[in-house]
Amino acid sequence: MSADPLALRLALLSQPHHEPITLTPGMLADAEQTLADWRGRVAEWARSPSRPIPEGVLCRAHSALADDIGIPGVLTVLRHVATEQEIPDGARFEAFAYLDRVLGLELVRDVGRDHQS
Repeated sequence: MSADPLALRLALLSQPHHEPITLTPGMLADAEQTLADWRGRVAEWARSPSRPIPEGVLCRAHSALADDIGIPGVLTVLRHVATEQEIPDGARFEAFAYLDRVLGLELVRDVGRDHQS
Protein backbone atom coordinates (compact mmCIF):
# COMPACT_ATOMS: atom_id res chain seq x y z
CA MET A 1 0.00 0.00 0.00
CA SER A 2 1.11 3.51 -0.77
CA ALA A 3 2.44 5.88 1.87
CA ASP A 4 0.19 8.48 0.21
CA PRO A 5 -3.43 7.29 -0.07
CA LEU A 6 -4.02 10.01 -2.67
CA ALA A 7 -1.67 8.13 -5.01
CA LEU A 8 -4.15 5.25 -4.86
CA ARG A 9 -6.91 7.74 -5.64
CA LEU A 10 -4.97 9.06 -8.66
CA ALA A 11 -4.32 5.54 -9.94
CA LEU A 12 -8.03 4.74 -9.70
CA LEU A 13 -9.10 8.07 -11.23
CA SER A 14 -6.82 7.42 -14.19
CA GLN A 15 -9.17 4.70 -15.42
CA PRO A 16 -12.76 5.14 -16.66
CA HIS A 17 -15.09 4.75 -13.69
CA HIS A 18 -17.35 2.25 -15.45
CA GLU A 19 -14.58 -0.24 -16.27
CA PRO A 20 -13.07 -2.82 -13.91
CA ILE A 21 -9.50 -2.09 -12.90
CA THR A 22 -6.66 -4.29 -11.77
CA LEU A 23 -4.33 -2.12 -9.77
CA THR A 24 -0.69 -3.09 -10.16
CA PRO A 25 2.33 -2.01 -8.12
CA GLY A 26 3.63 -0.23 -11.23
CA MET A 27 0.43 1.80 -11.59
CA LEU A 28 0.66 2.82 -7.95
CA ALA A 29 4.34 3.74 -8.28
CA ASP A 30 3.56 5.84 -11.37
CA ALA A 31 0.76 7.60 -9.50
CA GLU A 32 3.05 8.33 -6.54
CA GLN A 33 5.67 9.78 -8.89
CA THR A 34 3.09 11.85 -10.75
CA LEU A 35 1.69 13.29 -7.51
CA ALA A 36 5.14 14.18 -6.22
CA ASP A 37 6.06 15.78 -9.55
CA TRP A 38 2.82 17.73 -9.88
CA ARG A 39 2.87 18.94 -6.27
CA GLY A 40 6.43 20.18 -6.67
CA ARG A 41 5.62 21.92 -9.94
CA VAL A 42 2.45 23.50 -8.53
CA ALA A 43 4.44 24.87 -5.59
CA GLU A 44 6.98 26.34 -8.02
CA TRP A 45 4.33 27.77 -10.36
CA ALA A 46 2.60 29.42 -7.40
CA ARG A 47 5.59 31.79 -7.18
CA SER A 48 4.71 33.28 -10.58
CA PRO A 49 2.13 36.00 -11.14
CA SER A 50 -1.35 34.58 -11.54
CA ARG A 51 -2.64 34.29 -15.09
CA PRO A 52 -6.04 33.24 -16.43
CA ILE A 53 -6.46 29.61 -17.36
CA PRO A 54 -6.31 29.42 -21.16
CA GLU A 55 -9.78 29.07 -22.68
CA GLY A 56 -8.76 25.94 -24.61
CA VAL A 57 -7.65 24.23 -21.39
CA LEU A 58 -10.95 25.06 -19.69
CA CYS A 59 -12.97 23.84 -22.67
CA ARG A 60 -11.09 20.54 -22.84
CA ALA A 61 -11.47 19.97 -19.09
CA HIS A 62 -15.18 20.86 -19.09
CA SER A 63 -15.78 18.63 -22.11
CA ALA A 64 -14.09 15.71 -20.37
CA LEU A 65 -16.20 16.24 -17.25
CA ALA A 66 -19.40 16.52 -19.29
CA ASP A 67 -18.57 13.24 -21.02
CA ASP A 68 -19.70 10.84 -18.28
CA ILE A 69 -17.47 12.51 -15.69
CA GLY A 70 -14.39 11.75 -17.77
CA ILE A 71 -11.74 12.19 -15.09
CA PRO A 72 -9.07 10.41 -17.21
CA GLY A 73 -9.63 13.19 -19.77
CA VAL A 74 -9.13 15.83 -17.09
CA LEU A 75 -5.85 14.16 -16.13
CA THR A 76 -4.82 14.28 -19.79
CA VAL A 77 -5.54 18.00 -19.79
CA LEU A 78 -3.33 18.45 -16.71
CA ARG A 79 -0.52 16.46 -18.30
CA HIS A 80 -0.76 18.79 -21.31
CA VAL A 81 -0.76 21.89 -19.11
CA ALA A 82 2.30 20.63 -17.22
CA THR A 83 4.33 20.22 -20.39
CA GLU A 84 3.01 22.91 -22.79
CA GLN A 85 5.71 25.57 -22.96
CA GLU A 86 3.31 28.25 -24.24
CA ILE A 87 1.27 28.25 -21.00
CA PRO A 88 2.63 30.73 -18.41
CA ASP A 89 3.46 29.26 -15.01
CA GLY A 90 0.83 31.37 -13.28
CA ALA A 91 -1.84 29.91 -15.60
CA ARG A 92 -0.51 26.39 -14.98
CA PHE A 93 -0.91 26.97 -11.26
CA GLU A 94 -4.47 28.25 -11.68
CA ALA A 95 -5.42 25.30 -13.91
CA PHE A 96 -4.06 22.72 -11.46
CA ALA A 97 -5.65 24.45 -8.45
CA TYR A 98 -8.99 24.80 -10.26
CA LEU A 99 -9.19 21.22 -11.51
CA ASP A 100 -8.00 19.80 -8.20
CA ARG A 101 -11.31 20.91 -6.74
CA VAL A 102 -12.80 18.02 -8.73
CA LEU A 103 -9.89 15.60 -8.33
CA GLY A 104 -9.25 16.04 -4.60
CA LEU A 105 -5.55 15.19 -4.88
CA GLU A 106 -4.22 18.05 -2.72
CA LEU A 107 -2.08 19.30 -5.59
CA VAL A 108 -1.56 22.67 -3.90
CA ARG A 109 -0.59 21.31 -0.50
CA ASP A 110 3.12 22.06 -0.92
CA VAL A 111 2.62 25.73 -1.85
CA GLY A 112 4.65 27.85 0.52
CA ARG A 113 6.79 24.97 1.76
CA ASP A 114 10.53 25.21 1.35
CA HIS A 115 11.61 22.62 -1.22
CA GLN A 116 15.22 21.60 -1.14
CA SER A 117 16.76 18.92 -3.30
